[in-house]
Amino acid sequence: MTMRHVGIDILYISRLRHLDGSWDDPFFRKTFTPAETALCLESAHPLDAFAGTFCAKEAVFKSLGMESDAVRLDQIEILRNETGQPAVALLPPLAEKARELGISEVHLSLSYEEDLAAAFAVSE
Repeated sequence: MTMRHVGIDILYISRLRHLDGSWDDPFFRKTFTPAETALCLESAHPLDAFAGTFCAKEAVFKSLGMESDAVRLDQIEILRNETGQPAVALLPPLAEKARELGISEVHLSLSYEEDLAAAFAVSE
């Protein structure tokens, strides 16, 4: 039987509004990988993209079922697959910790509505 764990997160995008355009702020540098930053900055609405990516990272973290001190958000990478859907990559050393727990894949769904970003993740 496959074990599945779920995580969900929701974020008011306006909570990050004070950072809009301050892409070199420590929050962005510590939270997002260079690939995520590049992808978000390519968006027509970068702040919305960063908010959605942050929300996704939080949902993935929750789905892993690990202690908070075992996970750094920059070790969870949210990019897009060939069809544009969000794709999750766990980076070292988090990837090894996840494998030790039997987690081989993380599925993710993102949604936006006006000032809200929501993410739902399933780790199995």
